[in-house]
Amino acid sequence: MQNKKDKFYLLVTCGLPGSGKTTFSRKFAKDKKFVHLNSHIIRKQLKLERAKGPERRLFTEMNKQALAFLKKGKSVIYDSTGATEDFRNSLKNLAQRHKTNFLILWFKATLGESKQSVKKRNNSLDKFSGFVDEATIKEVKKIFENPRKNQETVILNNKMNYQEQKRLVNAALNR
Repeated sequence: MQNKKDKFYLLVTCGLPGSGKTTFSRKFAKDKKFVHLNSHIIRKQLKLERAKGPERRLFTEMNKQALAFLKKGKSVIYDSTGATEDFRNSLKNLAQRHKTNFLILWFKATLGESKQSVKKRNNSLDKFSGFVDEATIKEVKKIFENPRKNQETVILNNKMNYQEQKRLVNAALNR
């Protein structure tokens, strides 16, 4: 059995656009020396336009990168909307195959909160953010499946400050 300092993790974010996934993931990855795989950045690297529906090429590349880091014993934050249970389960299976601890970080937000946050974000894009239109938010909301209670999940929101979010995630990681 691994001792605590040798454990590594696959943390998977899920939530509507603008719910705080990337803001938290960036800070937490830096604090904990995790690899941060961000869907906006990888989409830009692949020169992909925002697609409607499943983004197979994007997630194939993210999965490939996550797997490479896990094989090296690196902890990863997989930063995307993680909208469906099947999608999250596929990442859980990847973690299990590589004896990696798995945790879902659910950034819970209402449709109104998501729209408001994205509107602010669209006006101040940085390299971690991508422009998101209202149609995309509605599409994600339509397909989004809340994590089940039996899944290892930490519920967060962007009303919490980073220290509170970090405390909750660290508590789950240390269980």
